[in-house]
Order: sequence, then C-alpha cells, then structure tokens
Amino acid sequence: MEESTVAPGLTPAKGLIVLLGVVVGVATYLAIGGALGITPLYAGFAFSLYFGGLKHSDPKEFPPSLVGSLGGIGMAAALHILPEQFGTPGMVVALIGILLAIYALLMGWVPMLVNYAFMLMLTIATIPAVKAEAAFLGMACSVLLAAALLGALLLAGSRAARKAQATASA
Repeated sequence: MEESTVAPGLTPAKGLIVLLGVVVGVATYLAIGGALGITPLYAGFAFSLYFGGLKHSDPKEFPPSLVGSLGGIGMAAALHILPEQFGTPGMVVALIGILLAIYALLMGWVPMLVNYAFMLMLTIATIPAVKAEAAFLGMACSVLLAAALLGALLLAGSRAARKAQATASA
C-alpha cells in the first residue's frame, strides 16, 4: 500500500506557499549553520525530515524526536571512541550498548530516548564514510540548530492558529 504525501486540503496555491516557506527555512538553516561553522549539516536535515515528515510536526513528538536523535549520535560516537580508547573491551561495551538499545526499542522501554529517531541517527552516523569523519559533535549541533528553528516555527504556527481561532470566534 502506497502512502500519499499530499497534505489534505492543500491547494496548489497553498502548496506553493508552503514550498516557499521550505526554501526560506532551508536557506535560513544553511546560513545560520554556516555562520556558526556547524558541519556537517546533514544530521539536522535528517532530524527535520524525521520530525516533519514522519511525525507530521506533531508537537508531542518533538521531545522524543530530539532526544532520540541526540542519543543515536551519542551511541554512534561511543561505537567510534570506545574501541579507539580501550580496544576490544571498548568495542564489546559499545556493541552491548547497541544491543541493549535495540532490545529497549523492541520492548518499548525509555521511548523518550530509544526510538526510531535514535536508530535513524545511529544508522546514519555509523555509515563508514560518515564515521570516518568522526564529526559527532557537529552532527549533534546541526540537530540542535534544526530543532531550534523547527521549534520556533511550531511556536509561531501555534500562536498564529490560536490568534486566527480567536478572531474567528469573535
């Protein structure tokens, strides 16, 4: 069964307005990220796609999406750093941590941390070419920047919706 990506009630004109908003948002993200020297920025894009696309920008999904994303990056960093620092025992500890995270996901334990955002970032950050960069702090900063911008948009949208509803009720 194919899932539709068309937003209900979105006319072509409204779709163009949303597209313009996406362009402005991406440009803003790139400009701020560049000004702050944050690299790589792809982790923030992955967070935005996960939260905005898969979680439909549901405000109650924001905290677990953010915490899970940062946790996944942290787990990937542990998988990189622990073996470097401690050899085989470090690798064993890191792999046990990943197994525990997978088990926690399967069991539904600590969903604020261990969720599909966690697994997405863990997967991305352990791609060999990505892992070779070892830019885990930059990835976390890019997620935080994307989360700050998306959070600001959510707040602005929520306020605008409340204002429009109050105007319509009056």
